[in-house]
Amino acid sequence: MVLRVAVVGSGPAGSSAAETLVKAGIETYLFERKLDNAKPCGGAIPLCMVDEFDLPPEIIDRRVRKMKMISPSNVEVNIGSTLKDDEYIGMCRREVLDGFLRDRAAQHGAKLINGTVHTLEIPTSETGAYTLHYTEHREDGLVGDNRSLQVDLVIGADGANSRVAKAIKAGDYNYAIAFQERIRLPDDKMAYYEDLAEMYVGNDVSPDFYAWVFPHGKSASIGVGSMQKGFGLKEAVADLRATTKLDGVRTIRKEGAPIPLHPAKKWDNGRDVLLAGDAAGTARIARQLDRVARDTGFFYIVNHGIPADLCAAQLDWARRFFAQPQAAKERLHLRYSGCMRGYEGLGAQTLDAASPPDLKESFLLARDLGPDHPFVARGVPNYGPNQWPDLPGFEAQMQAYFGALLALELKMMRLLAMALDLPADHFDPMYDEPMSILRLLHYPPSTAAQAADQIKIVGSSTVYPFSTPVAERFAAATKFPAPIVESTGT
Repeated sequence: MVLRVAVVGSGPAGSSAAETLVKAGIETYLFERKLDNAKPCGGAIPLCMVDEFDLPPEIIDRRVRKMKMISPSNVEVNIGSTLKDDEYIGMCRREVLDGFLRDRAAQHGAKLINGTVHTLEIPTSETGAYTLHYTEHREDGLVGDNRSLQVDLVIGADGANSRVAKAIKAGDYNYAIAFQERIRLPDDKMAYYEDLAEMYVGNDVSPDFYAWVFPHGKSASIGVGSMQKGFGLKEAVADLRATTKLDGVRTIRKEGAPIPLHPAKKWDNGRDVLLAGDAAGTARIARQLDRVARDTGFFYIVNHGIPADLCAAQLDWARRFFAQPQAAKERLHLRYSGCMRGYEGLGAQTLDAASPPDLKESFLLARDLGPDHPFVARGVPNYGPNQWPDLPGFEAQMQAYFGALLALELKMMRLLAMALDLPADHFDPMYDEPMSILRLLHYPPSTAAQAADQIKIVGSSTVYPFSTPVAERFAAATKFPAPIVESTGT
């Protein structure tokens, strides 16, 4: 029996899946409702995608080697400075990229159907077939007949408003709305954006997202996103065009679409329906994570789901802890713990042998494990109980915040797995007993006479990968609500 698979949506995720399936000898149907669709996407792709997807050079419109991030105070940071001489960020037009991948899948034997899938009928038995009800579109642009197709498996790659996701009750997820305008670049701007792309952050461009100017051949896309209902995206783009002196440039087209901000609650039905790409709410995030982890190693996590009041309370309780008398903190010193839990005094840590001690004090805690836990009973290093101060409410707050961070950490591990082209649950078996530590840090007021290299987070910040919640300082810098700062380590 030859399997029949329907792939709904012919973006990069859908077309790549269809090509893989048909090469394996599987009868594959690839649905696309709009063959000339130009998705509102900046079009930046990582260099590794060129080789992994076997893309021809003509797919890339521009090879960007300078990527500026511009703050509300107009401070510019070149986040492309880590690129090597032979590396670049590829800029492409989505209608060109998507069309190439779709046509290649069809050339290998995928049956391309220009139609809109309206409903997915779920079989009533395990051996039954799925029925897709769709409307066929004719080449002249007119709507054709209503049709049905029966298949054994379904891949939903039909975007953030996926009808396949709704059919399997994958759940809702937060999304931002992106709006951009394609503009024709005049010669002087063509030269300026020859190998440059720009990203803007701050409340002056978006209350919770970012804006961009990305070049493509003789054109550029200039856009902004936000998840705040009622935010004037078109007005924000008009303001950005004025700021960048692109307001007098001819507009080619205007585009808008939702962008998932976190994965859907489930990506399959446990049997034979799978979500991919934006339908699963993962593809864009995994691509962004892959790029920033390779290029910079540090990034903000916003819209992470940890309540803002829980984050604010965490900072408040940290201040209360460090405001205690020194004797109260010393009673919880690390020396009294057999598993690296407790207080570490000012200047007690030196992570760089050639530098003075780090000018900070800290308090470490982790999962609070009793003597009956198997790891504690076996004497596995760094597993055991926490030390707690005599501050009513402190333990409950730390446990609540740490639990939220652990849940976020698992989500990030799954996104990292996808960024590495591994199954999303690849790291799950390694995370059933995580040795994660929550560390409160306090930096006292310093004087100009103190050595600059004594005021550090952790040595030269080359260790301690993963969640580093120095939220207060970075929230003030970015104006993002309760950001988590993440390091992938070196």
